[in-house]
Amino acid sequence: MLNAQGRPTVRVQNYAALLNKQGWNVVFADSFTGRGVKSVCGGKADVTQAQRLQDTQQAIAHLAAHPKVDASRMAILGWSHGGTAALQASAKGVEYAAKPVAALAFYLGCGPASVPRGWAPAFPVLMQLGASDDWTDPLPCQKLAAQWSGTVRQTTYANAYHGFDSDAKLMQLKSVISRSTGQGVHHGGEPAAKTASQTALLAFFSKAFE
Repeated sequence: MLNAQGRPTVRVQNYAALLNKQGWNVVFADSFTGRGVKSVCGGKADVTQAQRLQDTQQAIAHLAAHPKVDASRMAILGWSHGGTAALQASAKGVEYAAKPVAALAFYLGCGPASVPRGWAPAFPVLMQLGASDDWTDPLPCQKLAAQWSGTVRQTTYANAYHGFDSDAKLMQLKSVISRSTGQGVHHGGEPAAKTASQTALLAFFSKAFE
């Protein structure tokens, strides 16, 4: 969530502003800096999903104790590796100081290594996926949503790659090899998908907070 200067990235700032505009409090849990990690891309596993789950639980507890936060109206939001963390945090059996009401995950992983055996959703989940994503294949997430169609929803955006909700120019990262193509993965924004996915985000959380 931090750039090379150690400050919140443009995406973090933009999403904080988007959510604050709705009157919603926002806390970003930095799972990397305190552990001396800058990235988990390229197959690294320096930060585990178990650690990210613990971070999420602590963030929820922090919010629940805040006098200006309605602990009955909290949700989880994540992107990519953090999106997988959001999915795992939505599982039945996860204990919270105050139970979240929804989780939303962008271009997450839903393969066997990401979704533990026996996973079941404890509350509504929305997954926002890119049809052209060659970094995290959308198909396993689509199948998971179909399996839990009453609680888990997914929207797959056409012509959208990993990071489609950003303003970044589409580029190929040759340092990370796609399991589906054997080539470097692509990352970058897609304007239509960005607009639609953020509209869907606000609608999903507004419904959950009713």
